[in-house]
Amino acid sequence: MSITCNDVYKLAMALLGEDADAADTADMASRAPALITIAISSLWDLDRAYRIVNFNTDSGDTPPLISSLAAAFPLSDRFSSLCAYYTAAKLTGDENPSYADKLIGFYTNGAVAAANDISAITGSISDFYGGIG
Repeated sequence: MSITCNDVYKLAMALLGEDADAADTADMASRAPALITIAISSLWDLDRAYRIVNFNTDSGDTPPLISSLAAAFPLSDRFSSLCAYYTAAKLTGDENPSYADKLIGFYTNGAVAAANDISAITGSISDFYGGIG
């Protein structure tokens, strides 16, 4: 089963104790694609390294712009909860800044943990100086 950006949004809303399908959350749903795009962009390089090391694939140089919650989630599944933490934090930041800070902490700690799980990427080193004489 593929994860969609709507799945990330619903998880973010669950973190806030909100019903993602309720009429009074329409404003949050309209803001979510941009927030998910920002989270994806901030994790893009980390996901690229994760894919290269673990799956020998590359997701490309440029993260996509998410214009609809129906879009497929472009990062590895591992990063979906991190994007949900970020999205939830930004959706509640004005109303509950202390909870938003906790959510950003989960996001940050999760990104650090993911980075620590990625082994070094190996390859040849280019000689830009032409060698020693």
